Amino acid sequence: MPIALVRPRISPRQAYELLGLLALVVVATVGVTETDIWGHIRFGLDTIARHRLPATDPYSFTSEQPWVNHEWLSQVVFALGFLCGGLPLLAVVRAGVAAVLACLLVRSLRNVPWLLRDAALVVVLLTATLALRAVRPQIFSIPLYALTLLGLTADAAWLPAVFLVWANLHGGWLIGIGAVAVRTLCAPSVRRLTVLAACAAATLVNPYGFRLWWSLAEAVNRGWSDVTEWQPVYGRSWHSDLAITWLFLAAATIWLLRRQRSVELWRWIWTACVAVAAFRAGRHMPFFSITAAMLVAGRIAAPKPARPEPQWSGSSLALAAGMTAGLCAAVFVLLQPTVTCLPRIYREIAPEAAAVQFIREADLRGRVVMYFDWGLYAVWQVGDHFEVSIDNRRETVYPAEVVEAHHRFYGGLAPDYPDRLGANFVWVPPDLPAVRQLEQRGWFVIYRGPRSVILSRTYTPTAFGTAPDASPCFPDP
Repeated sequence: MPIALVRPRISPRQAYELLGLLALVVVATVGVTETDIWGHIRFGLDTIARHRLPATDPYSFTSEQPWVNHEWLSQVVFALGFLCGGLPLLAVVRAGVAAVLACLLVRSLRNVPWLLRDAALVVVLLTATLALRAVRPQIFSIPLYALTLLGLTADAAWLPAVFLVWANLHGGWLIGIGAVAVRTLCAPSVRRLTVLAACAAATLVNPYGFRLWWSLAEAVNRGWSDVTEWQPVYGRSWHSDLAITWLFLAAATIWLLRRQRSVELWRWIWTACVAVAAFRAGRHMPFFSITAAMLVAGRIAAPKPARPEPQWSGSSLALAAGMTAGLCAAVFVLLQPTVTCLPRIYREIAPEAAAVQFIREADLRGRVVMYFDWGLYAVWQVGDHFEVSIDNRRETVYPAEVVEAHHRFYGGLAPDYPDRLGANFVWVPPDLPAVRQLEQRGWFVIYRGPRSVILSRTYTPTAFGTAPDASPCFPDP
């Protein structure tokens, strides 16, 4: 008696779409090491160990303001993942974030023609990939923003709960509250005004209260113009990926808007606001793509099918099985390095491991003037030996004057800066003008490597280090 094939309940097209969506989630999960990961996990581990948040930064000697750590909950999540499952569990966290984003997009685009829906899913997930592949608090803002737009389109009363969590994960809740405000002001009602007020009040449920608002306002006012990801797309080459992506999204958004007979005013206004924000700062590009997909493409209804979709056949089952096998192979190839090693995007984001080994063997201790990008790396690797002068938390820990003074020192415009700070060591790239200036002022190079030098006030014979042949992995030096 022949055995009947068990055929899936979903159609072949839906199965292929699901496999493609899973492939995009896998691509977004491939991780890398960037400059912030050292600090986020270190501070999360500290919070878990001490069961409290520090009022001031314990790792820096130039910090002159209270530390409002608006990403504390993200850091605890990352630290717990690292403690309980290492890199594999951190990969699961990133995969979960990407999967939640995909599910929210599918929910928002469920009535859209399948070809437009699939195109929107591909564009959004690929646009968000650069952010999702890093262990940074901003990865949580991406699905939470999508959840906020989904709630706005349904006039949901649960939006304040989103902001209660979001305000403790990352400062990206500011763009979410902007969407709620625009929706409310364009079509005010008692319900919407109440939800807006409740969302704002929910952001105050954090360890810092109103100080969180003041800290973020100060950070926005100072700006991040010297940080690459915050630079405008027009400040880059117009042949760059970000510029081309922005042009594509803008053109697609205009085309989709013109195809619709009527669009609510708030959708026009908010989409334009996010487009301008992405134009001025490349970091906002994922929010632009999500907005275009959910607020513009999501309004286009699919026509009723003229005929039913094709059902499963032997060839379609074989194709689905082949695609599944190929996806499994791709998952292994792409994610196997991620769960064993987080390689660095650029070697320059940290000095060579030999420098860390030298510091530990020589038992160097004291205050060190750091190169900006290496500060959190030093906190992770030798935070028990050194107090750093600066790191990537510049807008939440360091006054603007300290940041500017460091840039002047790096450029050779303030050679006496380490002396004024009372620093014991300087740890910077060897090609900075400040290195020769310090030697002329009586400082001594006690370590020299291919990417960094360490100078001291006290003379010792110079030690020499070499760079490893392969790119190091987090958390190795």
